[in-house]
Amino acid sequence: MERLDQIKQMLSEDAKNSFLNFALAKEYESQSNYTMAIEHYEFIRQNDPSYVGTFYHLAKLYIANEDFSNAKFIIEEGITIAKSLKDFHAESELKNLLMNLMVDL
Repeated sequence: MERLDQIKQMLSEDAKNSFLNFALAKEYESQSNYTMAIEHYEFIRQNDPSYVGTFYHLAKLYIANEDFSNAKFIIEEGITIAKSLKDFHAESELKNLLMNLMVDL
């Protein structure tokens, strides 16, 4: 059984599991299926915003799709959440991503 199918099967038993949704998003991303990857990252963002690593990966996909306004929004939202969680590593990564985005625009 393919990894994608394994993750989907596990998700069928626990559809809101952030770790499994993240794993599925990464798997879709590795297959260049960015639409499905974004869908699963967005699911996590909406249902478990404290899963703060999602914001970086989601923003990177929006940047890759040249959807810069959504990328900026996601990054700023992630920075706010990372600050509230005192997740300084995630906050720093997101701030660097925002700075790079603003330089490239």
